[in-house]
Amino acid sequence: MRLNFPKRQGSLFGNANRLLQHVQPDDVPMGIKWPLMGLWGGCFLGMICMLAVWVLIALHSNPT
Repeated sequence: MRLNFPKRQGSLFGNANRLLQHVQPDDVPMGIKWPLMGLWGGCFLGMICMLAVWVLIALHSNPT
């Protein structure tokens, strides 16, 4: 998170920035930054999809 959003201070991004202060984002090549951001993006997208699936299951379940 720190590699792509080094100045954010809120939520998960801010926590990553506080914990990884020793990492300098400018020193890391773009070939490493973008695959890591794609991995995090895929994880967040998967969590949102799973939440949507559980909501749909709950809405379509029969209480009988």
